[in-house]
Amino acid sequence: LNNPTLKHGATHTLTAAIQLIKGGQIAPAHRHSQAALRLIIEGAGAYTSVNGERTYMHPGDFIVTPAWCWHDHGKETDGVMVWLDGLDVPLVNHLGATFSEDYDDDVFPQSRPPHDSFSRYGSGMLPLTPITGRNSPQFSYPYERTREALHNLVKANDLDACHAIKLKFANPATGDWVMPTIATFAQLL
Repeated sequence: LNNPTLKHGATHTLTAAIQLIKGGQIAPAHRHSQAALRLIIEGAGAYTSVNGERTYMHPGDFIVTPAWCWHDHGKETDGVMVWLDGLDVPLVNHLGATFSEDYDDDVFPQSRPPHDSFSRYGSGMLPLTPITGRNSPQFSYPYERTREALHNLVKANDLDACHAIKLKFANPATGDWVMPTIATFAQLL
């Protein structure tokens, strides 16, 4: 999805693309220096795995893949799953820091149960162990929770004149952005 006024990319720092995965397919495990986000558009029965933790995708979910994290995607049921990919490719290319690596197997070994990071960090509580790193330790933001938060704020009738209801996807450990190179929001107009 290119901005026609640019050579490549949706903006000067981001690319956007639509990805589709069919039933039984696996996008083999790999990692790259670009950070990625996924906004799930339609389908069911697919997953993405980040550093050995799988999350099952549902329409509207927002999923983060920080730079240099092992990740793979698969579709376990019939039909297709479609999502919007956003990556900071133009920014990383401009910095001369583009590189990638394929994993030896199609799937990176699972090291934690599915949705573990959401259980640890998405409940409004945090583990006692220190959290390090600039990326959010939570990589899946379920649409069901996002939609509920937006609708509850509408009930409070506290609408901004320009943004209506707009919330920032946040790193639960710091309140900062989920990734240092891509700002992300959910907005209800």
